[in-house]
Amino acid sequence: MLIGEVYECFIWEVESYMWRDIGFDKDTWNNVSEAEMVGMFQYLSRWFDFGAITNDRIAPTYWVKLNNWICAWYRGHKNIAKNHLTCFVGDVEAAKAQAPTGMDMQH
Repeated sequence: MLIGEVYECFIWEVESYMWRDIGFDKDTWNNVSEAEMVGMFQYLSRWFDFGAITNDRIAPTYWVKLNNWICAWYRGHKNIAKNHLTCFVGDVEAAKAQAPTGMDMQH
């Protein structure tokens, strides 16, 4: 496992950060702003030791794999949000009232 025993916690933190702090208005994770990406990794580095990944001899492979997983999580969460909110087209107040749990109203 890339992160080791704390893998499930890592997934949960990435997903909850996306709901709270990253808008789903981009086509893919690669279109998310550099500031948003850096913000997420700064947040995650409070609990997870990215230095352990960086110092490994196959670090480039780990970072590519991590980025691919984050891309998939972003796509999945964007799809969940889209499916949930499309029934409120034109009714912003109803959409805000029925936003997915944990999603920031601005997003």
